[in-house]
Amino acid sequence: HFLRNSTPGVSNDLGAEAILDQVAYSLPSQMISDPFALTLSHTDESARIHYTTDGSIPTESSLIYVQPITIDATTQVRSRAFAKDRVASAVTSVTYVLIDDDAQDFSSDMPILVLENFDQGPPERTYQNAFVTLHELGEDGRSRLLETPSVTRMIGMRLRGASTSAVEKTNYRIEFRDEFGDDQNVRWLDLPSESDFSLWSPWIWDRTMLRSAFIFELGRQLDYYQPRTRFVEVFADTDGDGVSMSDYMGIYVVMETIKVDEDRLDIASLRRSDLSAPEITGGYIIENGRGDDSDSFKSAIGYPPGQRYVYDDPGLENLAPQQQAYIGQVVDEFESALFSEQFADPETGYAPHIDLNSFLDHHWMRLLSNDPDGLIVSTYWHVDREGPITMGPMWDFDRTMGND
Repeated sequence: HFLRNSTPGVSNDLGAEAILDQVAYSLPSQMISDPFALTLSHTDESARIHYTTDGSIPTESSLIYVQPITIDATTQVRSRAFAKDRVASAVTSVTYVLIDDDAQDFSSDMPILVLENFDQGPPERTYQNAFVTLHELGEDGRSRLLETPSVTRMIGMRLRGASTSAVEKTNYRIEFRDEFGDDQNVRWLDLPSESDFSLWSPWIWDRTMLRSAFIFELGRQLDYYQPRTRFVEVFADTDGDGVSMSDYMGIYVVMETIKVDEDRLDIASLRRSDLSAPEITGGYIIENGRGDDSDSFKSAIGYPPGQRYVYDDPGLENLAPQQQAYIGQVVDEFESALFSEQFADPETGYAPHIDLNSFLDHHWMRLLSNDPDGLIVSTYWHVDREGPITMGPMWDFDRTMGND
């Protein structure tokens, strides 16, 4: 028997004899140009299929499927099967994005990404529930919106960026999600499986669209982890009236976000319960950036004035007070040695506190690119378990190379 619900502290119920299979759909998620009738079906004739079209999770109070559903606009259908003495099926969904006549013949020599947020308007700083389709190159070397997409997924989507957040060509942060809104790793664009990505929009400061991708590649050639990048063309429908050429956003760069992961920055993963050595010593990813007491800290010396160190991964909400104190102490001890009279001493100076090669390479990249933000904002460093302060990964080079 299978238990429907957890019952901690009390007796289990009798449970159910089986778990129902998932609901089947007559057409998978895709772009559509014409109305059609969607059929839902189930292997158990006694099962009742409940569904929603407003994005909510189906319950036994939701609409009951009795006949094909007419799909004539952008629509997300979520469904679940219920039956007596059975555990309800897993929640599944399909999404159909209407494409207007003027965009049906659009093609590209790079992958096409379509973002759909179901008439929620332009994204803001908090995540919106959204959907993405990825259309990759066909045998003729071109991608098309009406070709079968290689990826159709629920996502969370929000605005990202600081000085670039207000530009017309929106910068996005996306996270792939499962049916319950939790992060779900996805492999796409020949990138390692992960959930979190940035969609960077080269616009005001980098009309070449290459600066960050170029520096990241140099970093990889120096044998450091640097976010992998892929170029795509993007459509974003935020008004719910279907994808048209007015929703065309241009060329974007898909970037891996900086985070602790074996396929990204491969350092020790720090748990909130890691409160003693050696576990408490790492790993931490910190950004020299913009922040306040809600997400960052200052060093005891405080140089340069106003410099803040942002807890990036883990974020402040996932750090115990002892861990916050530890990483602050790491910074204070380094700066104390750096500003001491014995700063050049190989044993009592700054050198034992840092990975010197990473500092040198990082500094050369900032000088090579003439980076106006270097070491002040968008500058990341990390501390692995029982390791020194190590620079990187490098990030945000759109204003470099004479561009600012």
